[in-house]
Formats: sequence, structure tokens, C-alpha cells
Amino acid sequence: MVSHKLYVSNIKHSMTARDLRDLFTGFGEIKEVQIIRGRGAGFVTFATPEQGELAKKSLSGREFEGKTLHIEDAHPARQNEK
Repeated sequence: MVSHKLYVSNIKHSMTARDLRDLFTGFGEIKEVQIIRGRGAGFVTFATPEQGELAKKSLSGREFEGKTLHIEDAHPARQNEK
């Protein structure tokens, strides 16, 4: 089974992994949630691409706790080329 990882930005810096999980729970099986401390961003990984797409389409651009959510597909970290 292929999972689907989303990058979520423009969230409150005080948001916890549990808060982020709760926000996305209704869209499918969540495999992993990570918060990037000090960045107002995080990652949510769904069990299937379909679940991730549904969450992205449903929540991207919506307001949550006074901030407009930005959600996009996560990409692997790029290594700096030397």
C-alpha cells in the first residue's frame, strides 16, 4: 500500500501533533503526524493517496484558528548539491 504525505503550513506555532491529527482525522487512516517546531508547519501521512487528496481538497485554503491553511503534497528533502 502506498501512503500519501501532506505538508501543512500556516498553522499556529502552539499547535501540537495531537491537534494536527485531530484536524485531519475525519479524512482517513493517519499513519504519522509531525510538527516542525518554530515554523508553523507540519506533515500528515495518510494510509492511501485517495485519503490524502480528499483531506487536501477539503482543508486547503480553509481557515483554522484564525489562520488560512496551506496544504500541498510533501516532497522528499532535497540534498544540497556540491
